[in-house]
Amino acid sequence: MNSKNLKLLIIIPLVISVLAAIFTIIMFYKGDETVASDAGAQAVTIVPLFYLTYFVLGIATLAALVFFVVQIIKGTVDMKKLGIGLGSFILVIVISYVMASDTVPVKFAETISSSTTKWVGAGLIMFYLLLALSVLGIIYSEVSRLFK
Repeated sequence: MNSKNLKLLIIIPLVISVLAAIFTIIMFYKGDETVASDAGAQAVTIVPLFYLTYFVLGIATLAALVFFVVQIIKGTVDMKKLGIGLGSFILVIVISYVMASDTVPVKFAETISSSTTKWVGAGLIMFYLLLALSVLGIIYSEVSRLFK
């Protein structure tokens, strides 16, 4: 990697971090109540932070997809392992969706649909399942290392 690209990889995150810090300092300076109640204060502090977050998320997603496609083209990705991983993830999504309830709490009945409740529940269940699987994987790897 040449020095120009390396400088860009250092400067761009630094600029993004400085912008985020500036908007956060402005938000703290204005105070919670002002930001919560004043639309002008929200336009100066919170809205730019959301756009910055969307930008960073978009860049990270694009970089991950480009890297993935490049690795597939190079042939360094084992397609069998990729299929197993992708299939397992889809299975976790399906199990989470089936387990989720579509019952809407009474206080949210006017603003949230049963479909939204089902997907939110599925997301939470999926998070808990993946968290449990990752903890079990860590425990397995540590215990198996003890016996080697």
